[in-house]
Amino acid sequence: ARKVTAGAPIIATVVFTMPPHWHIYWQNPGDSGIPTTFAWDLPAGLNAGDIAWPAPERIDTEGLITYGYSNEVALNVPLIPTKDSIAGEVKLKANWLVCKDICIPESAELSAPLAANAEAARLAAATQAHVPQPFTGNAHVDVTTDHVVLTLAQQNPWGDITRVRFSPIEDGLAANNPAPEVMVAGNDLKLTFVRGTADTLAVWHGVLHYTIGGKDVALNVTAHAGAVSVSESVP
Repeated sequence: ARKVTAGAPIIATVVFTMPPHWHIYWQNPGDSGIPTTFAWDLPAGLNAGDIAWPAPERIDTEGLITYGYSNEVALNVPLIPTKDSIAGEVKLKANWLVCKDICIPESAELSAPLAANAEAARLAAATQAHVPQPFTGNAHVDVTTDHVVLTLAQQNPWGDITRVRFSPIEDGLAANNPAPEVMVAGNDLKLTFVRGTADTLAVWHGVLHYTIGGKDVALNVTAHAGAVSVSESVP
């Protein structure tokens, strides 16, 4: 068995397999739904971190936009030891809402021994590959009465990117529908959303998705509030 070392995370991976046309929800479910949550029961000296959420799908149900996962998704959670040589069993109660035409709240109690498992390690690594990377440029968000403008500036041109979208972690600042207008100008990428009903935020987080050269990219974005104007500026 692998030796447990204080401060070295152990990755727990929880796999969901949905029937065709059913889905579960991301940390921000969007216009409806409930986030998937975990409640842990761990050996003394082991603390659970946050879910490392893979990039979500945008699910359109008759104009209601939600963020979640269909078919199969695996969620990684780091378990942080505060001391060496912890043994025992990792227990978890998972709660989720699965939806198609109707929604069904479900839960399951799972457990696994705290032991080395090569197959689980491979699954955890493959799952981590679907978690968005940090966006390393500058991001700011400008809010007017009618619009929310997210500007992402990086050191190199964005190039020929397609299928650009944004999954917000804090819901309601921008409307989830319609999709934003996208403008690429050299090193700047600008997404213009219809204004939502939530109050303006100092910081807006989310996942930027796009495709370039046939490859899907997902980036974790932290956008700081820029100028906030009371009325619409004239283009």
